[in-house]
Amino acid sequence: MQAQAALISGVKFQPTNRRDPFLDLVLLNKNVRRDEDEEVSRGQAPPGIAGMYIAQVKLQGISIREGSQLAVFRGSDNRAYFLQEGDKLFDGFVKKINADSVLLVREAKLRSGKELSQEITKRLRTP
Repeated sequence: MQAQAALISGVKFQPTNRRDPFLDLVLLNKNVRRDEDEEVSRGQAPPGIAGMYIAQVKLQGISIREGSQLAVFRGSDNRAYFLQEGDKLFDGFVKKINADSVLLVREAKLRSGKELSQEITKRLRTP
């Protein structure tokens, strides 16, 4: 099957061994790099809060007593989970529990070998 010459607005383009002059090479190179920087699959999610993403959970309450701090999260399965500092979710962990907010760290590993971490603050809804 032979390539037909394209006739656009009166100009013929014959692509014999030449690249398309209208393709942006910078954008093409960015698309290649984007594939390298995709996040590596985490595999099968375990049941419970350990299998939920940070974006899927909602902060419902915080309990602070002497020597213990708990954060109450509602998961995507509509159950309540009580988490302490250091407890893990599927894509991160609880870093710090404050009086009105919880600091979570989202961890991601890219195909290029880079490891990224992002701090996410979930705040209690105040009236």
